[in-house]
Amino acid sequence: MKYLKLILIILLLITSAMMQSYSKTFTNPQGKVYAFIHDYYEWNLSATQSLSEDNNFSPKNEYDKLLDKCCTKRSDRIGYDSYGQNSLHIPESEKIVSYENINGSVVVKTSTPSRFSYDEDEKKYFEYHLCFYKGEYRISEVYEISDSGVKRKTL
Repeated sequence: MKYLKLILIILLLITSAMMQSYSKTFTNPQGKVYAFIHDYYEWNLSATQSLSEDNNFSPKNEYDKLLDKCCTKRSDRIGYDSYGQNSLHIPESEKIVSYENINGSVVVKTSTPSRFSYDEDEKKYFEYHLCFYKGEYRISEVYEISDSGVKRKTL
């Protein structure tokens, strides 16, 4: 009985540590960016599917929910009409390449292989700007960065 209690306590401690680690994944800037990439990809799939099905899916309403979950209220609500076969963000291929803390804000840069090039080394880059908002990091802006370094706001 004594060992059973000890085992239960150890299991509870391990479970608690795992839950804390899991929740921190989405509260740090990198975790928030990865969560957004994943959720954006899922939204894009559902929005594209809604074009051929009558499933009561509203791309704009669902996009607003996505932004409410990951972004600040001040972020522009652009991009809800930019969905289709080629999602702007793909979780399996978009990876964080740099992280920079600038005056309390965080800039996370990602890269993903270009889908429209024959050169497999050609990359597409995004820059996520985050700030600490209501107790967690939130995305305030997202830019796509061209090969020449020009930033185009996508969120």
